[in-house]
Amino acid sequence: MKIVKFILILHLCFFTTWLHASDDPLKSALWAYISHKHLEGKPYTFDERILVSGPDFAENSAQVPIRIDATQFPAEQIEKIIVFVDFNPISYVLTFKPIQQVKPIFSTKIKLEKASPVRAALLDKKDTWHIGGVFIRASGGGCALPPSGDQQASLKNLLNTKSHVVARSSSTRIKLKTVHPMSTGLQAGSEEFYVKNLTVLNDKEEVMAEIEMTAAVAQDPSFNLTSEIKSSVFLIELQDSKGNITKKRIESND
Repeated sequence: MKIVKFILILHLCFFTTWLHASDDPLKSALWAYISHKHLEGKPYTFDERILVSGPDFAENSAQVPIRIDATQFPAEQIEKIIVFVDFNPISYVLTFKPIQQVKPIFSTKIKLEKASPVRAALLDKKDTWHIGGVFIRASGGGCALPPSGDQQASLKNLLNTKSHVVARSSSTRIKLKTVHPMSTGLQAGSEEFYVKNLTVLNDKEEVMAEIEMTAAVAQDPSFNLTSEIKSSVFLIELQDSKGNITKKRIESND
């Protein structure tokens, strides 16, 4: 009797997982688990206005470029955008909050442990998630690899940020790249060590955008952002998981 009950429970679990996965356009076996973990129990819908793009195949799983575009969604209704990867050991990647004067579009690089759906979920002001995603094949191991390059030099230049600001007629492109190992702590004898927060401010020191990161963002994190205003001066603030902080004024390269 116990065996029969156990088999029935297994069938029920399988059916529940299949039911949740059946509404997922990417048909992920982990969708029921991953949606419960990251969507805070709030309602969600798969929305073609939330565009996620990346390579068909990521040759370097530790540096996978992705682009999130939610510009088709009404900007005034956006609370935040989160990015997560179904099959990563660190599935939550980042949260992007376009607070003011920043368009809901950005690009960065992430780590992939194996081929996986990569998703962006936009939370609107009515507490509903709008989800887009893409499946990226990968050679694998991106999360487990140790940071590359000269780590002594990396630590010496920790949080040093290069910027490229290009003002256009009605907007400004902001490109940022910060020196940091972004260690996942998944290697023997290592610990998690990563940039936690990036804040972008205008020349009046008003917050324009906030980005919360995890170690699933690639080493030496880079971000391309677009301001809705034409400006030649911005401020950035960064803080990592060990409390290191830096502030920098960045200016137009024109």
